[in-house]
Amino acid sequence: MLLAFGVLATGCIEPKDDLDDFLKRGEETGLFKDIEDLNEFECLAPPTGECVRTEGTMRQFLFTFAASIDPTKPILLIGTVAVTGGGATMDVTFQQLSATTRTPVGAPLAYNGIAVQPNGCFDSGLQSTPIDGAANPIIADTPLDVEVRLVGGPVCDDVEFACGVLSGTVLGLGISLDGSTFTAQRINDPNVLPTPVADCDGTPIP
Repeated sequence: MLLAFGVLATGCIEPKDDLDDFLKRGEETGLFKDIEDLNEFECLAPPTGECVRTEGTMRQFLFTFAASIDPTKPILLIGTVAVTGGGATMDVTFQQLSATTRTPVGAPLAYNGIAVQPNGCFDSGLQSTPIDGAANPIIADTPLDVEVRLVGGPVCDDVEFACGVLSGTVLGLGISLDGSTFTAQRINDPNVLPTPVADCDGTPIP
């Protein structure tokens, strides 16, 4: 996914927004349930003021999924973001990382043709996502099937950091993931992962 990623009135979380107020607005407007106009999103501003996406551009990011049930134990993934559709879409391939060693585990997860708005915002739609047991930091060594939706941004050629909101459900357990957050941090050295942060405010992971 090329990320100047970017997963609401709303819009993506502004860097200085209060997360609680943001989530409250989302619930009051029904944003988490039915996002009708992505052009109304207020994503993080592109670094240069203009969100340029070039067909074929490919970048890697460290994705941090901080689940609302325990944001201190996030799921970490390496996401490869590729710009497609002349800049109107992106393909994202995730590689889950071990919760203990941060080495790759499980099969890659591919999500193609995700629409990206001119301002760089995106809505992944509800996606079925299997979580490898070794990547599960909350219930160790327990594989999970989840349905998740990421709304965030911006997705631009020069983005180093993107973020947004994650919602969904842990299937079989009925656990809601609404109110969760995600970040995407550009990987500039494949041998050195960025220090994970939980949200648009850059909250450190304890």
